[in-house]
Amino acid sequence: IGQFQTMYLNAVLAAIVILVLFEPLRAKVEQQIHAVFFRERYDLERAISEARNKLVYVLELDELRHVVVSALEQSRRATAAALYLSDATGQAFELAAGLGDNPPKRIEVATVRPLVDRLAQGPVLLEEIGREVAESREAGEGPASEEAAVLAAAAVLGPLREGVVLPIRDGHGGLAGILVVADDRVRDAFSPDEVALLESLASQIGVVAENSQVYRRMQERDRLAALGQMAA
Repeated sequence: IGQFQTMYLNAVLAAIVILVLFEPLRAKVEQQIHAVFFRERYDLERAISEARNKLVYVLELDELRHVVVSALEQSRRATAAALYLSDATGQAFELAAGLGDNPPKRIEVATVRPLVDRLAQGPVLLEEIGREVAESREAGEGPASEEAAVLAAAAVLGPLREGVVLPIRDGHGGLAGILVVADDRVRDAFSPDEVALLESLASQIGVVAENSQVYRRMQERDRLAALGQMAA
């Protein structure tokens, strides 16, 4: 509009136009981002809360598998997941339930010892560790041996090797299993709050797994008692 003499007027008019167009657009974009973000968080929180309420009354492992897998499917926050429980010897984890691509059926504890040791500190975010190792290598620095060992051990998880690994504890604090959840659609798929939600689910699974063992022992004792009575 006009010549050089109106340059400042043009700048003011342009600023007004930008503000008129940008402010509503920015508000709309922020609204959509918050809606998506908090809805995903809400869906995950709701699914895990419902699962934990159901697990209070669960004593059978088959029902445990169904509740856990259904919760993760309903949350729409996981493209793959696997629940592993310790076998009778305590030397391996056996697949109890899976979601998505085929996870390994059995994991030897000795093979994933660095990962098991790291779980003593809490949940392990394998994607974050992988990024730290890659950045160290790009910078010409050798990655820390502990992180590299954890990453190498996680390779046996196959499609879940970049997921979040959560410890499942028994009543004595021992490692009774692991829960692995992954979302390969985005980087840093799970925030610290969401990891805490998944950790609460893993804690509830540990209670159910221990109660299930007690329940099976009681059933076996009653069965033997009935057989003894029949024999008498």
